[in-house]
Amino acid sequence: MRSNSVVLFAVLSSAPVLAQVVPETIVVTATRTQQPLNRVGQSITVIDSAEIDRRQTATVIDLLRTVPGVTVTRNGGIGGTTGVFIRGAETDQTVTLIDGVKINDPAAP
Repeated sequence: MRSNSVVLFAVLSSAPVLAQVVPETIVVTATRTQQPLNRVGQSITVIDSAEIDRRQTATVIDLLRTVPGVTVTRNGGIGGTTGVFIRGAETDQTVTLIDGVKINDPAAP
């Protein structure tokens, strides 16, 4: 009888381990900070590789121009100064990162 009690206890105590919880969607921002989707207070536009292939744009500027709330200006030709304005913010209020490195910072290499 005692061995049945031990087996029953082992089975019942492992039941919570067997329950699988569906993870909520996690948003990883450009600064690589994870936040649950329900904690993000802004609208989010994700441009993944499938979206890039679908839009068939020639440059990143052309791709960003298709995003609502984003205005892009370019002074000169390709390689010239480019400004990114998100929802009316000035370019110095917008952080642009490539692989975690600011590219719109004059001190950046």
